Amino acid sequence: MIAWFTKYYDRFFYYLLCALATFPVLPRGIQSALVIIIGVISAIYFGVDGRKRWNSVKTKKLISLSSLVLIYLIGLCYVKEYSLAFKYITRSLPILLLAFANLNFGLLDTKKLQIILKLYIAALLLFLTYLHLYYWNDLYVLQLSFWEVRDKIELHTKVHGTYLSMWIGMAVIALCWLGFKSAKSLKNIVILLITIAFLMYWQRMLEARMPLFATILATLYLILRSLKLSHTMIVTFGIGAFLVAGFLVKDKIIAKINELGDHEKAIPAGKYEVTNPLISNENIRSVIYYCALQNIKERPFLGYGIGQDNLQLQQCYDTEFKHTDLFTRFSFNAHSQYLQLILSNGIVGLMLFLFAILSWIIWSKEATLLYLPFLILCVLCFSFENILNRHDGILFFSFFNAILLLTNRKSSNSDQ
Repeated sequence: MIAWFTKYYDRFFYYLLCALATFPVLPRGIQSALVIIIGVISAIYFGVDGRKRWNSVKTKKLISLSSLVLIYLIGLCYVKEYSLAFKYITRSLPILLLAFANLNFGLLDTKKLQIILKLYIAALLLFLTYLHLYYWNDLYVLQLSFWEVRDKIELHTKVHGTYLSMWIGMAVIALCWLGFKSAKSLKNIVILLITIAFLMYWQRMLEARMPLFATILATLYLILRSLKLSHTMIVTFGIGAFLVAGFLVKDKIIAKINELGDHEKAIPAGKYEVTNPLISNENIRSVIYYCALQNIKERPFLGYGIGQDNLQLQQCYDTEFKHTDLFTRFSFNAHSQYLQLILSNGIVGLMLFLFAILSWIIWSKEATLLYLPFLILCVLCFSFENILNRHDGILFFSFFNAILLLTNRKSSNSDQ
C-alpha cells in the first residue's frame, strides 16, 4: 500500500491542483474540501517519503510563504477574543497548507503550470460568461450603472467585486504569458486579444480601480521582460510613465487625497437610506483610515491581535460617528492589508510580513517569469483591501503564490 501511494502520489497531487485551479466555478465547500485533502495527503506523503527530501531551504520557504499565519499566531499571546482570533487563523490556514503541500511535492514544470493556468482561465471565463448572460437585461436593457450591477453580483455570488477583479487580473497576466509561449498564428493572437478585451471589460465593469491599475502595471512588466528588457530599463520606463500619468491627472489625485483626509465632513447626518447618494467610497475610507490611525497610536508596536482589530475599529465608529447609522448597518474592516496588520500585530507584524514579501521577490529570480507580475498585482491590491482576511482572497493568493514560486524557470522537474 505504501509503495503504491508513493508511486502515484505525484500524479494524484497534480490532479488535485488541477481540480483546485477551477475554484472560480466551485462552491466554497468543495474548495475547502480540496484544500483539506491536499493537506492531508501531503502530510501522509511527508511521513512516508517526503521528509527524506526536506531541507533547510524548504523550511525557510515554508516559514516565508506561511508568514501571515505565524504572525497571527504570535498575536494569540495578547489577544482578548480568542474565539474570533481562531476564526481568522482557521480561515487563513490554506496559506500554510498549500505552501507545505507544494514544497513537499517539489517543483512544477512549465508544461504542467500551463495546463493549470488554462483550467483556471477556462473556469473563470465560464463564470464570467454565465454572469454576463444572467445580467444581460440589467446591463443592456435597463442600463443600470456598473456599480449597481456589481452590487447585484456580490449578493448573488457572494464574491466581493475586488476579489473577482483580482481573479480576472491574474487571468489577463496568465494569458499574456501563455501567448508569448504558444500564440504563433494570427488566428490564435486574435482569439487571445478578444479574450483579454472581454476580461478587461469585466474589470472595468466591476469598478475596482486598484486591481485594474495593478493588472495593467503587472502586464506591462511581463511584456517588457518577455521582450528581454533589463530591470533598469523597465524601472526607468515605469517611473517616467508614472510621473507623466500623475501630472495629467494631478487635479483628480489631489481631490481624492483631500476627500480621504476630511473624515469630519465625510458622512452626512441621518439615515443611510437618505444620505447614501451623498456618500462616496472615499468618504467611507476617510473614516476607516482615521479610526485605524487613532487605534494604531494607542498600540503601535504589537497591535491588538487578529479579530480584535475589527472590534477596535467598530468601537471608534460607534463612539465618534453616532450621527449616522452607516456603521451599524455595515461592517467595515481596515480596507488595507498593511493597515490591518499594524492593527492586529503592530509595526512588528507589518515588518515581518514585508520581509516575507521581500524574500518572495528575491526568490522570483528562480521561479517562472509569471511570478513577479503576480506579486505586483497582489502587493498593490494589499494597499486598499484586506485581501487575506476573506476566503476568496486567501484561496486565490495561497494557490498561486505557492505554485508560481515553485515552478522552475528552467522547466526542471527535479527537486531543489
